[in-house]
Amino acid sequence: MCAILAGVRRVKESGKPHRAAEILFTVSEEKELRGAKGFDYGKLRSRRGYCMDSSGRVGRVIIGAPAIDHIEIRVHGRSAHAGASPEQGIDAIKALSRFLAEVREGRLDAESTSNFGIVRAGSATNVICALAECTGEARSYDTEKLTAYETYAEKLLHEKAAELGAALAK
Repeated sequence: MCAILAGVRRVKESGKPHRAAEILFTVSEEKELRGAKGFDYGKLRSRRGYCMDSSGRVGRVIIGAPAIDHIEIRVHGRSAHAGASPEQGIDAIKALSRFLAEVREGRLDAESTSNFGIVRAGSATNVICALAECTGEARSYDTEKLTAYETYAEKLLHEKAAELGAALAK
């Protein structure tokens, strides 16, 4: 941001003629691109733009970015005392683990990736876990592939939860 603003200042101070420019800084981009999604692009006159948020060599030009879907999974089992009556419980951790062990993730194809990076579950060692949660994302330059992956993952999740009698909530 500093370099961009310093460049604007230098152009203005030079007094030389230049094209009009619009500069947009958005926030919350690491959380589902919230800033970019929330901005009213109708307020801009420009029809083309440059994104300065990229790693790599200086001068590299990015001409596209993948669509992203944030995935939140909640598996509901049934709590039971692990020592006294474990057969009465349905282990949400086990159901979620079966899904995570089998789901395709990482580099899916040349245009698509998936990752499940956050898992939360359990409250005590002597209790069958009633709730397991997982957060991940899928990205693709092809929205049809992204939709197909979501359909695949949801079907697999339902299958793995059903094997143990667990339920899902969105």
